[in-house]
Formats: sequence, structure tokens, C-alpha cells
Amino acid sequence: MVIDVCFTFNQRLRTIFLRIFSILFVVILLLTSCNGRKTHMESSSEKNDTISNTTIAESPSYYHFMVENSGSMKGYFKGNSRAKEILKNLYDRLDEQLNVDSGDTITLNYINTEIVSFNGGIEPFLQQIWSNCTASFTKLDDILSMAFAEAKSESVTLLVSDYCFASNVGNLETAKSGITNLLTKGLNENSELSIAILKFNSDFDGKYYPGGLTCNQSLPFYVWVFGDASKVKKVIELPNIVNDGMLVLQSAKSVIPEICTKNARMKGESVGSVKVKEWDKDRHGDSYTLMYKFDVSDIIVGKESILNYDAYKLPSGYTISNIEMEDNMCIMSIMTNHPSPGKLCIEYQNKLPQWIEDSDYEGTGIPPEGKTLGVKSLIEGVYNAYSNKDKNIFTINITLQ
Repeated sequence: MVIDVCFTFNQRLRTIFLRIFSILFVVILLLTSCNGRKTHMESSSEKNDTISNTTIAESPSYYHFMVENSGSMKGYFKGNSRAKEILKNLYDRLDEQLNVDSGDTITLNYINTEIVSFNGGIEPFLQQIWSNCTASFTKLDDILSMAFAEAKSESVTLLVSDYCFASNVGNLETAKSGITNLLTKGLNENSELSIAILKFNSDFDGKYYPGGLTCNQSLPFYVWVFGDASKVKKVIELPNIVNDGMLVLQSAKSVIPEICTKNARMKGESVGSVKVKEWDKDRHGDSYTLMYKFDVSDIIVGKESILNYDAYKLPSGYTISNIEMEDNMCIMSIMTNHPSPGKLCIEYQNKLPQWIEDSDYEGTGIPPEGKTLGVKSLIEGVYNAYSNKDKNIFTINITLQ
């Protein structure tokens, strides 16, 4: 009887041990499996991080200086001219801003019937530029076409010329229409194409064309910058570059601002919307003020122009009460006595500055200092290509609910 009990007891112990062992074995398998999956997930995460880092790395930017090398440009580069100083300053300031790690590059080129690259630095380029301005004829529309065709998303063209504009048929209006047609086609192919036109004055000692007249006086030349807005903006905001006039042209931007208010109920259901019934009247008057901010990093217009109240067109009954800038963020306040539901559009209009009118010359012979033959018609032709699509540089859109 005792033997049977011991035997039964031992058998039960073996059964319990086997069950415990089985449970431990399963737990170990589960832990191993979980660790394996965890390791696999970490590897995937590391792989995604690598892909992400590769994606966010900046792509290289290429800045192409192109000097029109006709005989009409020769007089700008005799001796230690002001034009040489300006180009050297532009090159140096841009070179200082390059992201070498990303592969940013500056190239030097001549342009006329084709683009000819110069294999050397800025010093030898400037030393040889006088002797290389020998082309007898320049077709300005072909040069413009080549220049903006090179201005892709990663490339910027800085086209240097006197930009004297004359018509083979003696009709500047006809020639202007052709320029508008040329730039419109360019915008159709590249809607992000932006242009900045910079005017500089320099001493000139050479032959003035048309006419081949001996000339020794100050004359304007221009640097036209073609490219995406952010890259063009980088060029025109280079430090210590003093120009005698600037115009910027870019396809219109639609801006949805961020509403700035302490009254959370005032904000609408979507970004850039306001609930009119929650809009409180100003404490010391009968008006209503709305503050908002928006990013201008992709808008080429300079700070002084952004702060110009007169550049904006507002709906009837609304006025701008304040504009401030903090880095690339514009903070604006508008005021009205009668807010009502609807779409509120504040337009920043693109207008030709007065310096273009003042720079224009349509006579014969050598122009007065500071003036360029036909430059107004030329610039108007380019301007019309943009304004025919939209007369604004940007529009701030607010929904009043």
C-alpha cells in the first residue's frame, strides 16, 4: 500500500515538472520571437532613417554668370571699370553663400549665338572679358530664350548685358509684343520661372551701338536673374550689393495666413478663417481689428516693399493698420467697421517702378547718362507676360464665416 502511494506521488511530481518545463519552454520561445521581431523593427527604422536623411539632403544649386559678349559691351570692361567691380562683388558675395557640401557651383560663361563656358576663376575672366567682347551682332530675344531655358529648378542664370532694345522694323510696340510672346511660352513650360532685373551704372569707354559712336561717359548695364523664386531671392538679398533700380517678376502666389488672436472661438474651422460673430470690437472705438501672419520666404519682394502700405489693394471698407516683419514672417493687421461673411482678398499688386520710365531713351545717338535705348519697351514686354496671367505678386486669402 505504501509502495503504491509513493509511486503515485512520484508520478504526480513528474507530471507537474513536465508541465512547468513545457510552460518555461513556451515562454522562452515567445521571448526569443519577440526579440527577433524587435531587432527586425529596429533595422527597418534605421533603414527608414537612412532613406529620410537622403531625401532631406539639399540638392546642389548652380549659378551661371553669362556675359553678353557683343562689341557694345566692350566699353564697360576697359581697365579697372566700375562694371568689373560690380561683377566681382556679385561673384564674391554669392561665392560666400555657397553650400559646398551640397555641391553648389558657380560657372562663368559668355553668351551670344550660343553659350560658351570659361574654364577659369573670376579674376582671369574679368581680365579677358574686354578682349572677348567682339561679336558684331546680338539678337536679344535669342539670348533671353537661352538664359531662361538654363534656369531650371536647380539652376540660376545671371545674364549681364546693356539690354539696348531696338526693332528691325523700327516699331518698339511690335518688338515688345514679341518679347511678351517669348516669355509667355517660357512661363508655360516653367511656371516657377522668376526674374529679378537689377540696374547698375558704370563708366563706359568704347564704341556705343547702334551706330558705332565713340563714347566715354557713364552708361547703365543690367543683370537679369532667372530661376526659382527662393534662389532668385538669395541672389538679390546678397549683402553689400548696391543697385540703381530693381524689378522682380514671379508667378502669383496664393497665401493662406495664420490668424493671430487670443480668442480661440474666433478662429474658424479651417486655416485662415474667422468667425465674424466671435470677432470682438476694439476697446477704444467702433472698429474691428484682425491680426494675422504669413511666410514670405518664397516671395521675392524685398522687406521695404513688403512694408509699403500703398502696394496692397483691399476690399472696400478695409484698411491696413500695421505691417511688421520678423525674418521671413510678415505680421499684418487690418481694420474694418463692418465685418461680414465672405471671401476677403488682400492683393499685393505688381507695378512697374518709376526708375524704368526714367531709364528709357528712344532718340538717336548716344543716350544721356543713366538711360538705355528702348529699355522701357523691353521690360514692359517681359512684365506683360506675367501680368497677363495675374497682376498680383501674391494674394492673402481670408475666409470670414
